[in-house]
Parts: sequence; structure tokens; C-alpha cells
Amino acid sequence: QAAPPGSAAAALGRFLARLASTDSALRAGIAGTMLEYDLVAPPAGAEAEPAGSEPGVFLQLPPAPAAALREHPQRLPIAALVSAVGWTEAGELQRAVARALAALPPRAWVAHVGALPSRTPRAVRLVIQELGRGELAGVLERWDRREAVGPAAEVLYHCEEVLPRFRLALDVAAAGVLPRLGVELYRAGSWSDALDSWLSTGRDDWAPVTELLARRGWCLPAKARALPEWCALNTMFDPRGVFVVYKGINHVKLTLTDAGVDAKAYAGMTAFRAPDEPRTRGSHGNSG
Repeated sequence: QAAPPGSAAAALGRFLARLASTDSALRAGIAGTMLEYDLVAPPAGAEAEPAGSEPGVFLQLPPAPAAALREHPQRLPIAALVSAVGWTEAGELQRAVARALAALPPRAWVAHVGALPSRTPRAVRLVIQELGRGELAGVLERWDRREAVGPAAEVLYHCEEVLPRFRLALDVAAAGVLPRLGVELYRAGSWSDALDSWLSTGRDDWAPVTELLARRGWCLPAKARALPEWCALNTMFDPRGVFVVYKGINHVKLTLTDAGVDAKAYAGMTAFRAPDEPRTRGSHGNSG
């Protein structure tokens, strides 16, 4: 209600209000909602938020194979996503997404859809799961992204031993699939473990991953050495009791662009009362 009329914040507020309504049709097609912020420091002395501070919106979807989505495209909430960030190109983006889905093998499915209003050009982010390594080249060719076949195959080849599971992240604009391609790589051996692997992996699990990233030149050696140290259990003392701060790494994303390969780690952090420990394994370390 406090957001200026016509702003991205107002659009997001309307979307969340619709989603919160118990009789909303959106609830059946959306399993979860996430906001993503790009942290940008404002200019010195500035009081207002910097330009481009609007959050990205990501919608987690119930499992549905690409074949079912092609038959029932309304199950993919593109119009709702576009409205959530205040865009008006729903029809154009829906048609572009439908063309991208047509290139997928039948059993692949869309895990998330997202929109990032602070980035250009305007596009829908699709995160594709259950895509086989042997199927990737054909999918990229059908998307007219033949130049990405070699780099993507190289990334998957070198990462297969330590990062056995992957998801493909692509941006679909009205004109088609954009050149930027993301490969999300997971340490866990099964998808049931992968999606919360920051709660079940530790330093020992991620050390070989960061060594690989540094060896391939995808990560600075100093960052590769420091990243596993994020995994930790830290004890905090508070008048309300003893708490534990748990920090872990969930997955790594390698982004393929014309400039090369860029690596990014996705981490998590939570706090809980000392007796209520989450499911963990691996070596995290502990400090008071």
C-alpha cells in the first residue's frame, strides 16, 4: 500500500496479495516464491535506493514434464510472473517461452521461472531440470545457440565427477533464447538431496569443487581457498538462550558468455536454538 502507484513494488505487492488469497487460482500452479536482490552500493551521500534495486521474482513450480507443459501451456505462470515485476509484454514472452519449451526432450521439466527487472533486455529465466548430458547439444542447436555447445559440454565433462547433477538456466526474451547460459551444478547424488544440500554438505564436500574451479581458471585461487571456510557452525549466546548459526553451500553456477566462464556459489545461512539441530553431515568446524 505504501508503494508509489505504477511502481515495480506496487506490482509485486498486488501479485503477492493475489497469491496469498486462499481462493486464488495461482496457488495451484506455484509451489513457492523467492525474491532475488542484486546488492548495489548507492553513490556516496545518496539517500535513495540505487537504480535497479527492484527484486527479481522467481516462482518454484510443481513437477511437470515439458511434454505436459506443451500440451497445457497455461500451467506455466508466465503472465503472473510478468505482472509481478510490472511488465506488460506477457503475450510476447509467453510465445517465446512456448517456442523454447518445444526444443526440450519430453521428460525435462521447468523447476523455476523468474524475471529480473533490473537487467536488460527483458526476459524470462527458465531453470530446466532432468535434462540429460547427451541431450544438451541437440537442445542448444534447436535454440539456435550452437556456439554454446562446445563450452557447455566442456563444463559438464570436467564437473561430472564432483558435481554430478546439473540444471540449465536460460533467459528467454521476446526475440528468443539469449546467448547467456547458466549451468547450475549440485554436489548431491540425487535431486531429493540436492535442493537442500547446503544443509547436508560441509567443507570436505566442497573442497574438491573449489580446487576444480581454480584449476580450470573459473575462480581466483584465493576465493577457491576461502569458499569452503564459509561452511561452519558458530555458537551464539543470547539472553533467550544458546543459538547456533549454520552456514553452508548449496550449489555452484557456471555462466557461459562470449567473455568466457564465470563461477558463482550459492550459499545459505540459518540460526536455530542449540538443541534443535538440522540434518547435517560433512566437516563444518565450530567456533564460539
